[in-house]
Amino acid sequence: MEFYSWEHIKSARKPHVCELCGGTINVGDEYVRENGKWNGNFFSRCLQMACYEMEAEYCSEVDNEFTWEEILEYVSEVYCSKCPHAICNDYLPNHGEDCPYYSVTDCPIIIDKFTPKENQHEI
Repeated sequence: MEFYSWEHIKSARKPHVCELCGGTINVGDEYVRENGKWNGNFFSRCLQMACYEMEAEYCSEVDNEFTWEEILEYVSEVYCSKCPHAICNDYLPNHGEDCPYYSVTDCPIIIDKFTPKENQHEI
């Protein structure tokens, strides 16, 4: 990485698309904007708070180099296998047939786990 910066935005002034999950960051939502240059390519991306936390955990636990698919697979392997809801017990990288969620970023249990709680920590 040639350079990298991030900014915690407390209230979006316009809608954005989350780079990890493709979801909408609505006006008023908190999000993180990342900018940098990696392998000669500039990037600028917006991430919902939960998605940023998934990326941060992956980078600290596994590797700073990643693809979005690797992050989603990591979250699925680490958290979905321990899901307390019977419907999600077989929810590993390719998602069990009984799991109602298309992606870990759709699962309310995962989103709650990765959404920073107020005053829990400051980014």
